[in-house]
Amino acid sequence: MPEITLHTLKVDRRSLAWWAIGLIFTTVLFLVFYPSIADNAAAYRQAIEGLPDALKAFAGGEGDPVSPGGYMQGQFFASLGAWLFFGFGVARGGRAIAGDEEDGTLELVAAAPVGRARIVVERALALAIELVVVCLVTWLTLVILGPPFELDLPAGDYAAGVVGLGLGAWVFGSLALAVGAATGRPAVAYGIGGAAAALAFLFTVLAPLTDIINDRRELSPGWQSFGTRPIETGFHAGDFALLAIEGIVIIAIGTWLFLRRDIH
Repeated sequence: MPEITLHTLKVDRRSLAWWAIGLIFTTVLFLVFYPSIADNAAAYRQAIEGLPDALKAFAGGEGDPVSPGGYMQGQFFASLGAWLFFGFGVARGGRAIAGDEEDGTLELVAAAPVGRARIVVERALALAIELVVVCLVTWLTLVILGPPFELDLPAGDYAAGVVGLGLGAWVFGSLALAVGAATGRPAVAYGIGGAAAALAFLFTVLAPLTDIINDRRELSPGWQSFGTRPIETGFHAGDFALLAIEGIVIIAIGTWLFLRRDIH
């Protein structure tokens, strides 16, 4: 494994473990509530149907909110799960370059016989590996603990949902990394990455409420990530490939900007 990537993973290992534990507990929390909701399906459907359209969109929008896939889509994959994954990506990406620069350690890395482009690429690789870890942990939690709580969806459906969130996090994490590389300011990286993630989330969730947004929903990384309801509809190869490419392009732009500025 590349040296800078390996060093980054070693430094991040404890916080990565805490993130993984947090995701496990959050996932289990949503699993635990499902049996009682399934037992009171009619009342739950009636409650959801009685909500205003805007609130109904945040509760899962289209689909059956009581079916296993519809419940997980509305309550996890298009809700808190997306926020956690996107937040993890932004936190890791924003710190990857700008965090070290603010701490004064980036100069030591840049002074070593490695090119600046390699620094960015290897930090991006570390981000990708950490996203794979949180995706795998979340997927295993769903596959192992879902059936005891009546959420016995196929492992492939769970994988599609988790991979969608992971690739969305890759895009926003790459954006935060690129902004940090371009500015050297982690606050700016967190702010822009977080704002982009929030806008994409809202754009996706609220898209059905207006034709102006709905006609352009495919342009949003949020839609490409979870808007197509992969937990119910399976892998969307085109959308997922587009997310991967978007992240790579953003990293390339961030690398170019990093090469053009002085490191203080």
